[in-house]
Amino acid sequence: MRDRVADVYGAERAGDGRVADADGSRHPSIVPYQAFPTRDGHLVVAAGSQPIWERLCHAIGRPELAANPHFADNSHRVQNRDALEVLLSDLFKERSTAEWTETLRSQDIPASPVNDIAAALELPPLRERGELPHRPAPRLGEHTDEILRSLGVDDSDFAGLRTRGVV
Repeated sequence: MRDRVADVYGAERAGDGRVADADGSRHPSIVPYQAFPTRDGHLVVAAGSQPIWERLCHAIGRPELAANPHFADNSHRVQNRDALEVLLSDLFKERSTAEWTETLRSQDIPASPVNDIAAALELPPLRERGELPHRPAPRLGEHTDEILRSLGVDDSDFAGLRTRGVV
C-alpha cells in the first residue's frame, strides 16, 4: 500500500510517473505552503490561494513578486519552487518568528510558529487545562472481562472462551 501511495504522490507531483522524494513540510502542489527558518526559529506559511499569495507579497515587502512571471500563479510557483524558497527563506531569516507571525496574521495570511515541546505546553489550551494526569495504557487483556460482561457474556460463556483460547 505504501508503495502505491508513493507512486500516486510521485505521479501527481512530477507528472511523469517518477516517485518524488520526501518534501519535509512542503505541500506537494501549493507554493508557498511550508515551514521557513526565521531569525530565531521556524514559521509555517500557507499561501493556499492566489489572493493570499498576493497579500503575502505585500506583507513581506516584495509586492513585485506577485507580478513576476516565474511566481505569478501557483503553477509557475510550483515549477520555480526552489528559487522561490531560497528567496523567501533569506527574507524570513531577517526577522523573528513572533514578528513575522504578527505581520502575516494581521494581513489575514495563514501563518504559525513551529513550537518545540516546551513552547507548545505553554500555549493557552494546555495551560488552561492545568496539570494533566499520567494515564498509562492498559495492559493486554486488562479490561477484557469488564468489556465482555458489558456485552452480556456470563461466567459460563467466559469459561468456554478461555478453554478455546479466545480470551
